[in-house]
Amino acid sequence: MEKVKNVNNSSISKYLNDILNEKLAEELLKTWEKKLKIVEEIENMNLPVDDWDKMEEEIIEHYNII
Repeated sequence: MEKVKNVNNSSISKYLNDILNEKLAEELLKTWEKKLKIVEEIENMNLPVDDWDKMEEEIIEHYNII
C-alpha cells in the first residue's frame, strides 16, 4: 500500500497512513483467524495425517479464503 503524499499538510497524510495501516492490520488478523479456524476444524475431524492437506484445501475453497 502506498503512503499518502501531501506536502502541504503532513498531519493529514500521517492520519490517512495510520488509518490505512490499521485497516490492513485488521484484515490480516481476520484472515489469520479464519486460517486458525480451518486448522482447528481439520484437527477436530481426527483424520489420518495424509488427508489433512487435501481436506484443508477443500475447506479453504469452500470458504473462499485464498
